[in-house]
This record gives sequence, structure tokens and C-alpha cells, in this order.
Amino acid sequence: VTNLDKLIALANAMNALKANEVIGAIDALPDPANVTNAYREQINTVVGLYNALDKEQKDLVTNKDKLDAVVAALEAISGVIYGDVDGNGVVAAADALEILKSVVGKISLTDTQVLAADVDGNKVVAAADALMILQKVVGKIQLFPVEQ
Repeated sequence: VTNLDKLIALANAMNALKANEVIGAIDALPDPANVTNAYREQINTVVGLYNALDKEQKDLVTNKDKLDAVVAALEAISGVIYGDVDGNGVVAAADALEILKSVVGKISLTDTQVLAADVDGNKVVAAADALMILQKVVGKIQLFPVEQ
């Protein structure tokens, strides 16, 4: 084989091309702090792209740490029922009351409760979140903004 160098260069270029596709897909993912269930399909697609790479191609992916952090963030919220601040499995007016008590400083919410309480997805627990919970309880809304 007289063109072995060209063949190796072509294989390296193909590996880089495939790795760059995955790097771009990872870059397009949200920051871990902004992950919601709405990103689940996109995250799973990118994980699939990464897993389809061979070892040499995976070694070329320079932002795997972001993918790992985004997956961890998604796993952290997967068990959360949005609006269920008290963790009893039901979204009810009592959950809105818990938010209001935290807003006025009567109680502090745990990290899990903050995830469940932030139903508008703006990363701040406020009276507006309590209002949306009450709207869902009475059937005025079907999904919270964070679920859309």
C-alpha cells in the first residue's frame, strides 16, 4: 500500500468530523443550571450521538464534561413533580401556601422543594409560582410553563 499516509489522514479527518458534530450538539445544550424536562428529548438525542462514536472519536470530544453535567441535572429533576412542593405526590393549594410562606421568610425550602416550586422556570421561587399552582389546581391551566 503506497497511500497509507493518505488513508490514515482520511480516517483521522472522518473521526474529527464525527467528533465535531457531537461537540456542536453538546454546545447547543442548555447550561446545567437551566435544564428542565422540556430538554429531555434533546439531551437524550445528544447522548445517543455521543454513544454512537467509537473510542477514538469520543477522545476527540472536548466538552464531554458539559454533557455529563447536563445529564446529571436532568436526572436530578426527573423525580420532581412540578408544583408538589410538600412532596406528597399531589399538586394542591397547600403547595402554593408553602411557596408563600417561603417568600415571606417563614420557612426555607430544600433544593428539591425549590425545583418543584419553580413552576414558571425562571429560577426564582415567587408568589407568581404559587398563583400558577392554584391555577392548575382549579383547572385553569393544564401544564406549568416549565413543563412546556
